[in-house]
Amino acid sequence: MSKAKQINLMHFNSIIASIKLRTVDNPITQFSLCNSLKLSGSELRDIVREARKQKIPIGSGNDGYYLCKSKDELISTMNHLKSRSISMLNTIKYMQDIFDETYQIDLFDNVGEKKFV
Repeated sequence: MSKAKQINLMHFNSIIASIKLRTVDNPITQFSLCNSLKLSGSELRDIVREARKQKIPIGSGNDGYYLCKSKDELISTMNHLKSRSISMLNTIKYMQDIFDETYQIDLFDNVGEKKFV
């Protein structure tokens, strides 16, 4: 586990052990995992991301985390993650549009000053 943010091995092992007991029909929630280990949502996601990098098939959806036991569960998780990433990319595009419209450089105005729309 070599990562800029060091992951607590005890937390890592506890989270993996908890998730391995869960199925797609009985996932464990982010709230439950974070609450039991006093972690933030961001810390939990970092640990799950690291586990997936280590080829642990952690499934997830709107209801929580579970251990994938089938091809369909893996596909469902990948689709869920793709949907979330597409939504984030669209949000970045909207923010870029705001930036472009608001901080447009006009050679005849003061460069970089905010343009009020």
